[in-house]
Amino acid sequence: MSYDPNYNPSDGSTSGGSKKSAEEEFFGGSQGAQEEFAATEFHDFTGSNFVPGAHNPSTGPSPKVTDWGVETTKFSEPYSNPARTRVSTVGNSAQVPTVQSPQTRQAQVAAMHTQATPSKKKVQSDEEGFVKSLVEWIVVFAGAIFLAFVIRTFLLQAFWIPTPSMTETLMVNDRILVNKVNYRVSDIERFDVVVFRNPDETDENSELVKRVIGLPGETFEMQNGTVLINGVSIGEEPYISPEILNTDSFDMVQIPEDSYFVLGDNRSNSSDSRSTLGPIKRELVVGKAFMRFWPVDRIGRIQ
Repeated sequence: MSYDPNYNPSDGSTSGGSKKSAEEEFFGGSQGAQEEFAATEFHDFTGSNFVPGAHNPSTGPSPKVTDWGVETTKFSEPYSNPARTRVSTVGNSAQVPTVQSPQTRQAQVAAMHTQATPSKKKVQSDEEGFVKSLVEWIVVFAGAIFLAFVIRTFLLQAFWIPTPSMTETLMVNDRILVNKVNYRVSDIERFDVVVFRNPDETDENSELVKRVIGLPGETFEMQNGTVLINGVSIGEEPYISPEILNTDSFDMVQIPEDSYFVLGDNRSNSSDSRSTLGPIKRELVVGKAFMRFWPVDRIGRIQ
């Protein structure tokens, strides 16, 4: 077989001007030579497989043997406009480079976008996770504030003792807890230590802590430091320090209904119902002081 380098694929002519068919040029011979070639069988380069050299005029010339196997030159349109596509067969494998159509290219671009989608989804998922986590923390924080507000308003509240009026029971800088629920379900009792709102709005201390001594409707008086309720001594008061000497007297007064007569345990240094405060109305009572929680060495129940 030979190939004329002067062959012009556009018109099928050679340098000599003679015109041949595409098959004649490829096989370099007459129709008889072509038929003879078509009847020939070729071994591939492995020497074990057989590839028939059949000729099909509708698809172009038959295969030819190359150093690497079988090579077939096809014409997309036989005998005219010979745009060629080479098929190289090595062993049993075939590599077919093809000209991509616009539709194929669009499909590949779409596939590339599809492959890129997971990374975008991952970034989007990370952003959504961050936003979700942030929202959860905000909800937790808001819930904690709301819970603290509910507890402080309706259940418990901490107070700081700024004055010595309740010495020795409560010392300056003690921290106490006040139960706000107790008096919603039960009555205020004698000897309870209570926190109440100061009726004197000009005083810098908006809340005060004292001990309840007189109940609504009773009479209160003091004689040489001894408390009399309805004319009868209440007896020994263990919460008063023996070091505090109190010989005060106070004339009898009637305690109004729904009010309480309160005194400081430090009788000689306490501003209480004996002074400008007078009897304290129940509506001013915040709650019952029941526990010291600071300092550590004084943690315990308030008696």
